Amino acid sequence: MPTDACTTRKRVTKIVVEENRRKATFINVERAWYEVTQVDGCLCHNEEAADFVVSKENVGAVVVELKGRDVPHAVQQVLATAAFWRKHRPDCRVLAGLIVCRARPSYSTSVQRAQAKFAKVFRGPLHIVPKNKDLCLELVLNFKPL
Repeated sequence: MPTDACTTRKRVTKIVVEENRRKATFINVERAWYEVTQVDGCLCHNEEAADFVVSKENVGAVVVELKGRDVPHAVQQVLATAAFWRKHRPDCRVLAGLIVCRARPSYSTSVQRAQAKFAKVFRGPLHIVPKNKDLCLELVLNFKPL
């Protein structure tokens, strides 16, 4: 249930979400309508929440957390926001998580468990990427590595 104050509709070739020199860029060659919802600090206050949700109508949504190094905390923020999104947007069928961080953590068992938990609960992938790189929303919604 995003409010207009927290959600922007965009129809540009690059959908960019940015915070503290971390960013995620979604390529939009076909110039389709996207919604970018600022969650932390706008939709949710004083709660554990990810930074943004980027969604494309009839395709799906990606919960985006732009983080420095604390990947375990980022995972908790993404899980909390995904649960919030599912509760308030039951029409969103495909949901993925994306954490952009300074350095990719080794694929430890804790990262694997977090990815398995996200997949089980939300039936979508959780990606952890180390760079500000251009992404395709449809590929982020897929379980294949980015």
